[in-house]
Amino acid sequence: MKQQHKNLLMALIITLIVIAAINNISVLNPVRETLNGENGWF
Repeated sequence: MKQQHKNLLMALIITLIVIAAINNISVLNPVRETLNGENGWF
């Protein structure tokens, strides 16, 4: 695999972990609801 592809894959994995963390941390519920209201991604 090319180095660039590895970097993209790592960035994608990190992004997914961050999204999962946001969804799991109750303290960030207002943030999650704001994102849901604007984008509907989560």
